[in-house]
Amino acid sequence: MAGYIGSNISVASPGAEKKFTYIATAGQTLFSQCSYSVGYLHVFHNGVRLVEVTDYTATTGNSFNLTVAANVGDEIVAISYGTFNVADAYTKSESDDRYLSALGDITINGQMEQDNLPLYGVRAFVNFAGSTGTIRHSRNVSSITRVGTGEYRINFITPMPDVDYIVQGTISHHAGVTWNAYIVSEHQNSFTTNCYIYTRSGANGDLYDPLYVHAAIFW
Repeated sequence: MAGYIGSNISVASPGAEKKFTYIATAGQTLFSQCSYSVGYLHVFHNGVRLVEVTDYTATTGNSFNLTVAANVGDEIVAISYGTFNVADAYTKSESDDRYLSALGDITINGQMEQDNLPLYGVRAFVNFAGSTGTIRHSRNVSSITRVGTGEYRINFITPMPDVDYIVQGTISHHAGVTWNAYIVSEHQNSFTTNCYIYTRSGANGDLYDPLYVHAAIFW
């Protein structure tokens, strides 16, 4: 007869656990006068926990059968565990929808709050080479179109809700360039599907191609 000592940890509310003890007669297999929910009954034969289906069947709610008959004087103990529900608890799918995951991208609809301050997520960002428009790293940016020297179109994968978003950016220069430079975005050239940015020299305002262009779009 298969079995093992001990049992798994089970959680039961007060009054939900019921214990039924029997002293077997010779060849006894059927044990009745008990109550349980199907699937919530543990049976022990002389202290050894039996395996359901393999060593016993319990399908009626008020009796169970041993696969191998007990010997006279054997102790059979059945413990039933009542089912119960935890009030006001989220299911796994509800928790997944409500709470943030630490892995992968996080999608924010609206705003988050921490320490009573609102936190807003960036809608897109990109790091690309100014001379070619080649993207090094990005999110929600499908491509960079280099329109001309220092002029770029950032193309979004998912469109912005409207054109009233904010573009912030920084530049890293070519070797030998020591003067300041800056990024300009023009609202009249901003669309829900893309926006234009311009990189200019801080010395004379001329357009030029930086080594690194970084842009982030907030809405």
